[in-house]
Amino acid sequence: MEEIVYLDGSIYKLKEAEVNIFKGNEVFNGVFESLIVVNGKIFRLEEHLKRLFNSAKVLQIALPSQIKETILFTVKKSNLQNIYLRVSIVQREKKNSLIILVKKASIYPKEFFTKGVSISFVSTQRNYDEALTPKVKCSNFLANVLAKNEIVSRNSFEIVSLNSKGLITEGTISNIFLVSEETVYTPKISLGILEGVTRNIAINICKNLNIKVKEECLTRYDAYTADEIFLTFTSAGILPATKVDSKLVGSGKVGKISKIIHKEYRKKLR
Repeated sequence: MEEIVYLDGSIYKLKEAEVNIFKGNEVFNGVFESLIVVNGKIFRLEEHLKRLFNSAKVLQIALPSQIKETILFTVKKSNLQNIYLRVSIVQREKKNSLIILVKKASIYPKEFFTKGVSISFVSTQRNYDEALTPKVKCSNFLANVLAKNEIVSRNSFEIVSLNSKGLITEGTISNIFLVSEETVYTPKISLGILEGVTRNIAINICKNLNIKVKEECLTRYDAYTADEIFLTFTSAGILPATKVDSKLVGSGKVGKISKIIHKEYRKKLR
């Protein structure tokens, strides 16, 4: 069992990847998707592939053939059961390359889910949707890098950006949800956010359980006065946040609805 990288037909051990794949100071333009593999099975592969294809189409990046089959082959080759999987199509050396990274899945501390994490808002604004659409998941992560640099000393797990109107958009790796008076709120897609696969799962869980869920324009005030906050992203699923800008969210404990949605998400993983 080992961590490996696939590159255009060749398999490298992860520790060899830097030498064999990322040579020199190449600058890549590309698209990617992050996935998880649970007990040898890829979670929500079709949804991630659809977004990958759409991102590549917008950037006019030609897709290698049989991507799905190659992903399945690479996962099987690693012999790992629980995996963090990153699938990238990059333009390098005047050609398009398919790179599949297979690593052991990150295990977040149990207290992240039982006690919640801390999040912060930053002044770095989210790009205008009209200027740089967030629907394309690409290698241009400058806005997120600048935002992360603001909170090095804040001891926050995640940071959340606002748009030019002061409305909440998303985190650097996550979508955000607020719960107020037993209604779940999340920012509208039109505000300039990535339509996360896990975000959609959380919304569907709410609908299936008859929990009110709304896509709205939200501000920091809404976050500060929320009863609960949780984040959604591939590697952790549903992650509660119990502090925002050092302020307690609700009672400061993981809320009832966050627990319900997390439990239902875990069922889907199993």
